[in-house]
Amino acid sequence: MTPADRLATGTLRLLKPPPRLSLPDWVEAEFRLPERSSAQPGRFNLWKYQRGWLEAIGDPLVPRVTLMKAARLGFSKCLIATIGSYACNDPCSVILLVPTDDDARRYAVDEVEPSFEESPALHDLIQRGRLDGRNTLVMKAFNAGGSLKILAARAPRNLRMHDAKVLLIDEADAMEVTVEGDPILLAEKRTVAHPDRKIVCGSTPTSEDTSVVARRFDESTQEVFEVPCPECGVFNEISWSNIEWNSGEPETAQYMCPHCKGMIDERRKPGMVDNGRWRALKPDVVGHRGFRINALVSMLPNASWGQLAREYLDAKRGGPHMMQVFYNTVLAKPWRTTINRVDASMLADRAEPWGLPTVGHGMIVPDDVVLITAGVDMQDDRVECTLIGFSVFGAPCILGHVVFPGNTLEDGVWKTLDGFLKTKWRHPNGWAIGIDGTAIDSGGRGGRTQRVYDFAYPRMSRYIFAIKGLPGPRKIWTKLTSVKGDMRAFGVAVDVLKTEVLDRLAREPFNEDGSENPQAFRLSDQLTDEFLEQSCNETRRIRFVKNRPIIEFQPKRAGAPTEALDCIVYALAVRQSPSVRSIDLRERAARRQVIGEQPPKQNAGGWAEKFAAL
Repeated sequence: MTPADRLATGTLRLLKPPPRLSLPDWVEAEFRLPERSSAQPGRFNLWKYQRGWLEAIGDPLVPRVTLMKAARLGFSKCLIATIGSYACNDPCSVILLVPTDDDARRYAVDEVEPSFEESPALHDLIQRGRLDGRNTLVMKAFNAGGSLKILAARAPRNLRMHDAKVLLIDEADAMEVTVEGDPILLAEKRTVAHPDRKIVCGSTPTSEDTSVVARRFDESTQEVFEVPCPECGVFNEISWSNIEWNSGEPETAQYMCPHCKGMIDERRKPGMVDNGRWRALKPDVVGHRGFRINALVSMLPNASWGQLAREYLDAKRGGPHMMQVFYNTVLAKPWRTTINRVDASMLADRAEPWGLPTVGHGMIVPDDVVLITAGVDMQDDRVECTLIGFSVFGAPCILGHVVFPGNTLEDGVWKTLDGFLKTKWRHPNGWAIGIDGTAIDSGGRGGRTQRVYDFAYPRMSRYIFAIKGLPGPRKIWTKLTSVKGDMRAFGVAVDVLKTEVLDRLAREPFNEDGSENPQAFRLSDQLTDEFLEQSCNETRRIRFVKNRPIIEFQPKRAGAPTEALDCIVYALAVRQSPSVRSIDLRERAARRQVIGEQPPKQNAGGWAEKFAAL
């Protein structure tokens, strides 16, 4: 080769563009995690499972990518790195869709700007500080072309004003459908003009019936992350059924290989994950790669098997509402429950011949009921009351429901209610049984809250309490401190109790062997069809507030009455008050009629006469 040839070859070599890196290789080489929002700032060293979904996101032949994920896996960081890659290597219009305005601001301030600031390859690609029409807090123009728009799903009208080649969706299951439509579908319509569009949808799943990400995962290649067993080498997806620990010692949790039954210590997890692989359950699907991954492979310290075992035990003690959060955010599984499928006809088939019968006869109390509580809901023109009976070991019994009409600003309806709450009935064992505790909702209008206070406070010695429903996970019964004067009122965890009520209603009251199921409800045949309908007129769902799952209840249809459900909730709540909880049920169960004891009157307080006129 002549000197001229060597010179020409060297010159051409200098002009040759650098090799195009895959998205995961570019992330590790060029992207930096900011100190403001990262426990380990600096280079983004990807775990094997993160490389898999980033490869799919970076593949131009894959227009759709879906990730059904647990928390604590770094998906949000991967989205920010993806935005950086487009800004650097393929400037175009990008939309990042998040549930709320607060989420949009958090992404912009805590994630996007610091990441671009810390990454040398991205440092000069967006303008910082100056806000104008092209550059705002949640809209960033790339200096080399293209833009980033961080939009909130709660304001879907904003989606109609923008166009994008790339749509990134974080926490899809937390996005609410408004009167303007489904924000995810509206956002996808903004990409149809681009033949090379990319739609990435990631989320923690919620309920099986409503989960967006679960439905999209079902339509994809359905890839699962499998790791090799250090003992036998067989690949398996780590599932919760294979995590075992000594009784009472969650910190001893280990993974049991389902193939060789070997017990694998937490210290071997990094090697297993580093040698893991994605396997498609539906490899024939084209153009839509989907991934499912749980927190059992997360390498974060707060996702160790021992820590997750501890969280499982806490969720198990907390009840169905806590178990759903564990399934969704740890196991990445949609919650399967029957509570949203309860209907009145199903409940009517379980009715038993006891309860509040026709006027003129006493209430028929099941043999094992030894304690009765009342839940009272106040409306403008009536008061409604439900009675629940409790036994030592069996299922609670919904004994009856009574409606007392009357203006609740006037004394008449309250006198009738007072007489009813004083009523005594004959127990099958011969002794008198009455109402041991009452919770009355104080959330009225136009002075009705004060009427509840005025009624309850002088009767607290009879365990009649004014209550207020409080949302979210909390203790079932708490004392409120914001009530003026000497009045005492109590907070009730209505979301927690509604979960319990619907869960109990969904369960069969008797097991296959004929034994009673204490986790269910038994129902009186005197409960009306309207009561049964109202008791299951709400449905439960989960939404996310600042990436935290929040359980809430909504009527199945607008305006559907739910007084029956509320009354059941209040009657269950007062059972957890210290006064009623201290009653010895075993002592009562052992009682027999005292010789010479007179039968209790069934119409104490004149209630029967008033009820007959209703």
